[in-house]
Amino acid sequence: MKKFILGFVTAAMFFGGIGTYAATSSKIDVLWNVKAIKFDGVTKTPSNKPFVYNGSTYVPLRFVGENLNKEVIWDKATQSVLINTKKSVQPKVTYLGDTVKYMNYQESHSYNSAILVYNNKIDLQNGYYDIATSKDNLGSVYKHFLVMDLYQTSGDQSNSLVEFPLNFKYNQFSTKLGLKDEYKNDRNTAIVDFLVDGEVIKSVELKAGDFPEDVTIGVKNGKKLGIRLTRSGSEWDYTGVILGNPVLK
Repeated sequence: MKKFILGFVTAAMFFGGIGTYAATSSKIDVLWNVKAIKFDGVTKTPSNKPFVYNGSTYVPLRFVGENLNKEVIWDKATQSVLINTKKSVQPKVTYLGDTVKYMNYQESHSYNSAILVYNNKIDLQNGYYDIATSKDNLGSVYKHFLVMDLYQTSGDQSNSLVEFPLNFKYNQFSTKLGLKDEYKNDRNTAIVDFLVDGEVIKSVELKAGDFPEDVTIGVKNGKKLGIRLTRSGSEWDYTGVILGNPVLK
């Protein structure tokens, strides 16, 4: 048991700091028998030790609020404690074709084509007429997209590659990858490789009847992102894929 000044207890224990408190000071007896404070089973200790007084346990308000992921603010003007839900901070996203422009496009066949569009603005355009939107094999329409078409004859290993600068600025790349609507009945298999600094990080195969897939890869510490399209199959024909909403975070 220990004696405390009541005015000090009110100001310090409930907010974790000493402020001006106009009250008549008096001594009280408290118990230091709070052994642990647990949040979801994890023990945490405040800088100001909690105590028991008249059957109630006193714990610093800021300590409790912040450990419950709340924002705790002392409003001096109104002499009020404000407890608010923290606003979630959404990571900044950068679309390919917006501030990150393509830096290299290579194709093994002159009939291959590609187009990169962000909000009706064309960045990469090879073998395509101007288009503002494109859709996948489920009919989902995108206004931010990269489309790659591939033409292959028998025995030909056709491929296309487009590259983008990362310059060590980003942690993650994500997109919705599917067959382009025009090629949803294609009898070949499209193969899309995602490369960071020349190394394949993820490879996705798409054939007729496959649903578009959410693709996310880590690009942290990467200098360059590559997206390569190849295919398997013996049909002499085009195949094509769409990367909807391709973003870097």
